Amino acid sequence: MNFNEMLKSNENNIRSDKFNNYCTSFNNSAMSLNSTKQNNISLLNNNNNNINVKVEPKAGEELEIYVENMLNELKTKMQSLSDNLLNKVDNMEKYLDELENTMMNYTTQNNLQ
Repeated sequence: MNFNEMLKSNENNIRSDKFNNYCTSFNNSAMSLNSTKQNNISLLNNNNNNINVKVEPKAGEELEIYVENMLNELKTKMQSLSDNLLNKVDNMEKYLDELENTMMNYTTQNNLQ
């Protein structure tokens, strides 16, 4: 069997369908991480291929702290990027003003001659 035949085979198509279903999005907004309960998170929505992950209360709290830390770090980086961008825009404005003044002086000098 050559490569093209393998791509067209039914078995390969079924296998690729399983991989495509693995990455389906799921909405966890209805699930709350309560420190007094164990939560089951379903990773796949297929009938026969559900994989459940049990989140212990301690692990849930650690996950929440980790996510909060990552979000704070991202917020800090975005603020720094925003500040740097605003500083560059301010500098660009100053340089443009200087360039405009230089051009005005040059045209004035040329008109006098």
